[in-house]
Amino acid sequence: MNKIAIIEDDIDICNMIAKFLENNKYIVHYALNGAEGIELCKSLVPDLIILDIMLPKLNGNDVLQRLRKFTNAPVIVVSAKTMVQTKIDLLKLGADDYMTKPFDLHELLARIEANLKRTSNTSCQNDTLTYRDIEINNSLVSQNLEVQRIQRGIPNKKCITDTLELIGLSNAGKKRVANFSLGMKQRLALGVALLGEPEFLILDEPVNGLDPTGIIELRELLKKLVKEREVTILISSHILSELHQLATCYGFLHKGELLKQISTEELNEECKRHICLRTDNIQKTTLLLEQKGNINNYSVYPDNSIRIYECLDNVRMISKLLSSNGVIIDEISVQGENLETYFENLIGGRKNV
Repeated sequence: MNKIAIIEDDIDICNMIAKFLENNKYIVHYALNGAEGIELCKSLVPDLIILDIMLPKLNGNDVLQRLRKFTNAPVIVVSAKTMVQTKIDLLKLGADDYMTKPFDLHELLARIEANLKRTSNTSCQNDTLTYRDIEINNSLVSQNLEVQRIQRGIPNKKCITDTLELIGLSNAGKKRVANFSLGMKQRLALGVALLGEPEFLILDEPVNGLDPTGIIELRELLKKLVKEREVTILISSHILSELHQLATCYGFLHKGELLKQISTEELNEECKRHICLRTDNIQKTTLLLEQKGNINNYSVYPDNSIRIYECLDNVRMISKLLSSNGVIIDEISVQGENLETYFENLIGGRKNV
């Protein structure tokens, strides 16, 4: 039996549609606002979605956009809005059909059946893959993993269930990969790599092309792998801001050459916002900073520079203090950078050599 999700804030309309569809052998669930509708579709994994536009908490347009990030199930929009542009906009956002309220339930049923039939026909076009003595429709998630399990000689079939649960696709084992969003396909690819419980993973651009929600989900999954399975992960990526939230060690490559390798702690220290100070007398400078400037949060580096981590908005006071006590200032400036700027400066420095 096909599962239908209804996202509609009018409880009477929900009950009316649900009762009619249940009498026609459909399994029906509904949510009364946009946010709950998103969660319903994630847990239910419906075969078709009926969506209202005017919803509390999250309007229908936003709901549709979010739905299309994790499901390609047909969406029939039902709304009192009759403007042609509204219909066009929603169809462009990913709706498959549009019905204007009030509508006839029998027409709704016909549209549901037509959309489900089209989806079913599309899936039937996939060839059946035969591996050894097993026939496998290569569009199904669990069967994709089963092929990988057999090829790798993994005896325990339970690894498929465990992997689907780990990557957050436990409710999608019998779904078609062709209907997956990019984020779900990324997670499935990661699941394939995790069969056999490897100790070391190499991922190339794992978040490339993902929406913000997909990036967060993948980030949390990678953290979970490190924490719970003690997997070491090598990530190659140009999205440096995302790496800054994951990595514990960095290697900066440019034109095939390793420019620098650095730990997270060292990188944070170098990128930390500070006043960079160079003078003709380090010892006298530090005494003045502590005794007359009441500044104690600083570090002295081997290149005879001083990094001050307080009074960042009072550079003039520090300059006046040192100058009035006979210290010659060679450099004083506020510095600090994000990972992208750090990498750009690293490349620029190498170019100027």
